Amino acid sequence: MSENENFVTVKYRVQKEYCQCCEQKLSNPEVSHEREFRFGKENIWDYAPWDEIVEDNDEFDVIVDEFVHETINFCAVSMIDKTIVNRNEINKVKQFILKELKKENE
Repeated sequence: MSENENFVTVKYRVQKEYCQCCEQKLSNPEVSHEREFRFGKENIWDYAPWDEIVEDNDEFDVIVDEFVHETINFCAVSMIDKTIVNRNEINKVKQFILKELKKENE
């Protein structure tokens, strides 16, 4: 999953849809090179009551997706840019959360 059990690294891209100078919509949006963001235990526990959310698979999927996008947008990307995260990367975060919940409940 990750090179360290205390965090998971997620790869993402940024699509710039608006000009940074005048904030007009670009006719040909630019997509960045691949970037990385690390999610650590502290990022995860502060976001949601995961032990409750994990009981509903559909809700868990939605909340993890929101968590990944919102966290990257807040910490590493301009709010007017679009964050593109592959489903496999979202699944890495889901597995990390499940692993951490299991450790907490042992």
